[in-house]
Amino acid sequence: MGTHGSQHRDFKFKVVSLHENEKKSVRALAEEYSIPQQTIYSWCKQYRSFGEDSFVGCGNRRQQDNELQRLRKENEELKARIALLEKGRKARA
Repeated sequence: MGTHGSQHRDFKFKVVSLHENEKKSVRALAEEYSIPQQTIYSWCKQYRSFGEDSFVGCGNRRQQDNELQRLRKENEELKARIALLEKGRKARA
């Protein structure tokens, strides 16, 4: 890979924009920035799937992933409450 900060989010958006908006070929971009063509295809696919939430970086989550994680945790807490209530109801019966 080149010395163009290819792992940085802004750089990825720039390359994707050059391909998607300015119709620059993947091959030309790969040669210009010294990055594999498959990497550019991968970035474009990710951008088409997630838009501005693309390229969040290692260890970070997209906003929708954070919401999913919060809902899963809430669901587990509610299941535990229901189980506790059912246990109490059975003990009184």
